[in-house]
Amino acid sequence: MLPFELIIRALGIVFSLGILAVAIVLGGFIFITLAGLIVIAIIGFYVRGFFYRRKKDLDTDDTVIDAEYTILDNKDSDD
Repeated sequence: MLPFELIIRALGIVFSLGILAVAIVLGGFIFITLAGLIVIAIIGFYVRGFFYRRKKDLDTDDTVIDAEYTILDNKDSDD
């Protein structure tokens, strides 16, 4: 092998390792971003559910409507 070929092969290996390192870092960044968005979505749904349950508990109908009523006995004349 000529020294020139060895230099090209060594540069190819170094370049390949650099690309691998960039791919790992970029993949980690994307993974952390997606994981963060999922965690934020889970927290958002939990907070939304908490306030929904709280609102539902506060909206209980404790009022009593007091009214007079009359029952009408409507019978047909055919009966």
